[in-house]
Amino acid sequence: MAQDQVFSIQIVGLNHSGEGVGRKDGRVVFVPYAAPGDLARVRVVEERRGFARAELLSLEKESPDRVLPPCPLYLQCGGCQLQHISYDAQLAYKKRRVEQALRRIGKLEGVPVGDCLPAPRTFHYRNKARFSYSACLPPGRAARVSQQQAPCDGSLGAGELSVGDPGKPCGTRGIRDPRDVGETRSAGDAWGGRGGRGGHGGHNGCNCRCADDARSGFVSGFYGRRTHDVVDLNECLIQSDTNNKVFQALNALVTERAIPVYGDGILDEGILKHLVVRCAGDGEQALAVLVGSGGPLRDVDQVALDLMARVPELVGVVEETEDVVSAASGTSTPGLSRGVGPGRDARPRSWGHASPTVVRGTGLLREHILGLEFVVSAESFLQVNPEGMEVLYREALRAAGLSGDEVVLDAYCGVGTISLLLARECRHVYGIEAVCAAVADARRNAGLNRLENCTFIAGRAEDVLSGRSGRPPGRPGRTAYAGGERDRQAVRAVLGVGGGTAGNLGYEETKRDEHAPSRGWEAGWETSALTRCVDVVVLDPPRAGCGGHALHAVAHLEPDRTVYVSCDPETLARDLALLARAGYRTASVQPVDMFPQTAHTEAVALLLRSSLD
Repeated sequence: MAQDQVFSIQIVGLNHSGEGVGRKDGRVVFVPYAAPGDLARVRVVEERRGFARAELLSLEKESPDRVLPPCPLYLQCGGCQLQHISYDAQLAYKKRRVEQALRRIGKLEGVPVGDCLPAPRTFHYRNKARFSYSACLPPGRAARVSQQQAPCDGSLGAGELSVGDPGKPCGTRGIRDPRDVGETRSAGDAWGGRGGRGGHGGHNGCNCRCADDARSGFVSGFYGRRTHDVVDLNECLIQSDTNNKVFQALNALVTERAIPVYGDGILDEGILKHLVVRCAGDGEQALAVLVGSGGPLRDVDQVALDLMARVPELVGVVEETEDVVSAASGTSTPGLSRGVGPGRDARPRSWGHASPTVVRGTGLLREHILGLEFVVSAESFLQVNPEGMEVLYREALRAAGLSGDEVVLDAYCGVGTISLLLARECRHVYGIEAVCAAVADARRNAGLNRLENCTFIAGRAEDVLSGRSGRPPGRPGRTAYAGGERDRQAVRAVLGVGGGTAGNLGYEETKRDEHAPSRGWEAGWETSALTRCVDVVVLDPPRAGCGGHALHAVAHLEPDRTVYVSCDPETLARDLALLARAGYRTASVQPVDMFPQTAHTEAVALLLRSSLD
């Protein structure tokens, strides 16, 4: 298969990234924005050892699952992958993705997988966003980006490629109806004249809103697919209305106050690089974080005051500053960070963050989840789909099967959301979390809800659990428990190390700095806070999964039930296979759609100790 080769291909499925999958001459071909059932005309754009990637030139036959994406920037923005597929087909794809991962990666056959539970909302569901700001690109670079990003793909109609109608606002139909058949145009032709906000092209072809805004010179939005170039937008259709409102208000202030943005070349003051905004599930409270580079933003106090005046839902504005850190020396270089921009400095660098500073109002907001109240910051980890989160957590509680007398261990507990929901239905909960600020939030949330049967432990789950099960952290070992009864007796002998029990050694009694990091065996009080018997373990790891050391330690604890809340089916399958070798049977897996219009898939798995079957 050669670069730029053109051919027809039948799309038979979707991969884990939501790209269409087909085969040509025995080779797998991935086609972004294609739908299962499409007969597509494609061109090879990337050749790899095990697969090829192609762009869609036209559709010879459409999938019955194909729909019109409502967002006119869908082809440019990298945030969504499935807007061109009906929602019922999205749910079916996510169930298949879980089933295929269990079978191909986990080698697990016969595991019951439920139908994917739908999200309460399919648009405007996200309560957190990170918008990027950049100076508008020079005309030559803008033209190159336009050609590179033009995917010629099949979210368009059969036989026709169009990226939107110039002059239409975001959220209106910008893609030709699939029922209209016309001549196929090239990528460059389809992308020509397409510029910034709502389809307007800027002066000299630059990628900004120069043509219709009082002030030009910057773009703001999300990064384009597989690029670090900002796609200029006015609203995001999967973001909450409140988040979009804050974003639009800041854009107006950037224009009115001539706030310098990333890539402006400004050398004597801070520049705006990102806006992080989070709102409560009901949209009535929001926090904004202005992420700058090179120093405080000019007149940041007045900017915050104006922003809160324009968006009454804002309860606070926080400023966070990035500095460039030299990759070679590790030293901060504020002057460099103020002047760099996309493509302007090739020296290796990374970004360091100063502590956030509350400029106006508060740095916290209140969120309600299944009858409990939580206080969180803008950067705290919390599921970004509030209504979908309640569906997910109900499934986790159902899988835990609590009767009221259990001791539960919640690894990767974050700010204590799952822990506190469990605490209402069991005797005691122990939560483990690596981020010390999150541990402080979890303890505060427990007090806010008057739940006293919770203990939160600072440390990485794999380190704390490894210390708990008698193996020093970081020591190489087998990835699954396979010992005999003698090993189990040795483990049980270690379970009481430190002499503490759940009843007489709480976290607050250690008199240790809550912000100090801690790692299993390095702090004996950590392991002594855990009880001798854990009935249920809840695992809610990041996308990378748990890993062998943590699962090895979980198996040593011998819980009757383990509930695994996963945000990645592939790492879930890998970890379930490791637990299977440790004597745990996967009883069920329930997919949950937390992220409509994207390929991301959540799932709740229930594992039972084999001796209890």
